[in-house]
Amino acid sequence: MNLNSLIKGYQSLVSLGADEKTSKNELKKIKLFNGFCFVWHILTLLMLIELPFEKNENKAITLWVCAIMFLMLVLMQYINYKKGYRIARLLFIFTIIALTFVFSNFTYKSSLLEYYFLFAPTIALIFFDSKKINYSILIVSFLLFFFPNHHFENYPPDQFNDISVAFLYFGVFIMIIYFKSLNIKNEKSLQQKTKELEDLNTAQSQFFTNVSHEIRTPLTLIKGQIEELKEIQNENSKLIPIQNELNIQVNKIGDMVDDVLDIAKMESGLFALSFSDIDLFELVNKVFHSFESALKQKDISYTLKKSSRSYIVTGDQFKLEKALNNILSNALKFTEIGGEVHVALKRKKNEIIISVSDTGIGISEDDKIKIFGKFYQADNDINKAGGTGIGLSFSKEIIELHKGRLHLKSKIGEGSEFEIFLPLKEVKTKERKRSLNRPKAKVYDETLVSENSISKDVIFLIIDDNREMRKHITKYLKQYECIEAENGVEALHILKNRKIDFIIVDYMMPKMNGKEFIQSARAQRYYIPLIMLTARADFESRQEVFGLGIDDYITKPFNKDELIVRVHNALNNYRNRTNFVNKKKIGREELKENNNWIKKVELFIEKECSDPKLNQKDISENFNMSTSTLSRRIQSVTGQKPKEFIKEIKLQRARKLIEDNPHMSLKELALSVGYSHSYNFSEIYFKRFGNRPWNDES
Repeated sequence: MNLNSLIKGYQSLVSLGADEKTSKNELKKIKLFNGFCFVWHILTLLMLIELPFEKNENKAITLWVCAIMFLMLVLMQYINYKKGYRIARLLFIFTIIALTFVFSNFTYKSSLLEYYFLFAPTIALIFFDSKKINYSILIVSFLLFFFPNHHFENYPPDQFNDISVAFLYFGVFIMIIYFKSLNIKNEKSLQQKTKELEDLNTAQSQFFTNVSHEIRTPLTLIKGQIEELKEIQNENSKLIPIQNELNIQVNKIGDMVDDVLDIAKMESGLFALSFSDIDLFELVNKVFHSFESALKQKDISYTLKKSSRSYIVTGDQFKLEKALNNILSNALKFTEIGGEVHVALKRKKNEIIISVSDTGIGISEDDKIKIFGKFYQADNDINKAGGTGIGLSFSKEIIELHKGRLHLKSKIGEGSEFEIFLPLKEVKTKERKRSLNRPKAKVYDETLVSENSISKDVIFLIIDDNREMRKHITKYLKQYECIEAENGVEALHILKNRKIDFIIVDYMMPKMNGKEFIQSARAQRYYIPLIMLTARADFESRQEVFGLGIDDYITKPFNKDELIVRVHNALNNYRNRTNFVNKKKIGREELKENNNWIKKVELFIEKECSDPKLNQKDISENFNMSTSTLSRRIQSVTGQKPKEFIKEIKLQRARKLIEDNPHMSLKELALSVGYSHSYNFSEIYFKRFGNRPWNDES
């Protein structure tokens, strides 16, 4: 048994009677109480060991007292374990008083054991905040200290009843009260300051989260304008490069927004990684080539030290790529025209090192200590021109989450070298194999689902606090009647007075946000097909909005084709579901029960979705029902046949995977949801969501 095991065992023993709900102050008292009890157990044991060697006529009394002490300690700790804290502590102090009285007046007379009465009021001050209890114990202890001597005459009266003894007794008590009050005051002040810092940190994270969400709205509007350029690009071919450049810049802004959101998630503890095996050379090679044109423009010498091996690490490919991107961006930013930037990949024992060195302006010794701090920027002319100060901080956090390290070597005027150390999973000795190339995207001149596929009599309710966004969506749906609302309160009023066939609602709005609106609408039994617009692309937010019973969600920024396809699919499912329910005359209670049941079916399909042979029979066997019963229940809730429903869950799973890791290969994505042929999967995905499961440029 090592020292750590002993320490853990001791900590468990002294924490008996506490749980996760126990306050910090109460936990201190519990630990002290248990600590006192264990010390007392040891003292009792020592007394029993010493007893045979003592020349004392009252050995029998001592033996009985030791037995009573042991039983009392066991009783007190049991009461404390059952959370009877006050009773256990009062018993503890009563036992101290009683034993001191017995030992000082019967067992060990004239041994000045009366001074042990000082323990009772001082320990009471530790355990109790009640002045009534503390002063009562003080008076009882003081009286038992002096008055028994008048009867037993263990000491000369003029010696034992000296006024200085009483002064000492009360002096110790007053001194402990003073220090206890001072400690309580300091603890409250510290807790207040800690809370203020936590509130400030939360407010800061929330601010950046809110700003990042707001940026996605103008990004959506910009993307909409770019789409309009497509319609007139045949008239002017010069618009094509402008459109491509605008798309690149929109994507860059989106990446910056994602970085800020990731920082906020790290602060709140909600940040999560999606781990898989990564060929590190492929990753470094990809990032390296993405910077070639930018470095060439600055006439910077740019090299990559290649390897004939594939180094495999376990990690989140997308996040590691972003971390390396930030470091290379840093090298590009601070290296002047005609300088050098070198990237190397090497192995050292059981670690892989990615080295990024430059001949830039360098970093001072003072700045090296602070450079990885959030929002910190070194004081130089380049940083004064712009920058956020989050790139290196984010990279360091990401690398450390991969159980790696980020080291910096730098000298002013000579340049810098960043080294990323990552634990190696496996080194392949054979020559590196090229990963499978993604198939070329098929070019479509028109969408697979057009506006004309939606019935002309559909009335849309567009709910968004941003006027430009409402107008933008209305322009996409110009063939239909669209009613606008600025927030959830206004939308509920419209629902009471107008017939609405479809709702598109934003998440973040004043007065009543999207989530609150959906909850209120469902409570008032408005079961209208609904799509939520959200800037929140993380897994937790997706789970939250789907838990509200929505038909679909669209992450900002989005395009026209995507919106039209999603609306079409949601309307079809709603009509099929309504027709089936009306035909079968399914009651409200049965519908409610089926809604709860369908969630279990979804979880089962998600769990088994990588199986390409998963079918209706597998589900019916798992839930112990016939295939006909399964089909009826699925259609009553979703409006889809089991085969369509299985496909829908698989596609939703694929969408979650690609949003969590946009750089996941198409083949890997297809296989993870049970599709053997990636091209067929791509076609099905496009028909469902109106966009491809990967970037055409990748």
